[in-house]
This record gives sequence, C-alpha cells and structure tokens, in this order.
Amino acid sequence: MDINALQTQLQAGLSNLSTQFQRLPGSAILLRYVASSYQNDPIRSAVELFLFLFAVRYLLAPKYSTQK
Repeated sequence: MDINALQTQLQAGLSNLSTQFQRLPGSAILLRYVASSYQNDPIRSAVELFLFLFAVRYLLAPKYSTQK
C-alpha cells in the first residue's frame, strides 16, 4: 500500500467520523465549548479532559462489595 492510498483512506475515515460525530445531539455545543475553552486556556482544557476520562473510567469500573 503506497502512501497516497493510505492518506486517502485516512482522510475518508476522518471525514466519516466527523460526519457521525456531528449527527450526535449536543455535539455542536461541545465543539463550541472546547473551541472557546482552548482559546482562552489550553491547560484548563487538558485538565477537563483528564477529569472527564477519569470519571468515565470510574463509572465503568467493576463494582466491589464492601462486605467480605
């Protein structure tokens, strides 16, 4: 596979991903928030991303019983 074919496939995949994301309800609000937040303070955006990923990991973690 040459580099041009790889680039074409990558571009098509990213375009498809972008289209699918834009169909989600609230995606425009999220993009606008991230764009304005990053413009004002990129460190804040990184911290918010870390906290979001931590919360998702916490919510998806298996539940453990407190009784032994």
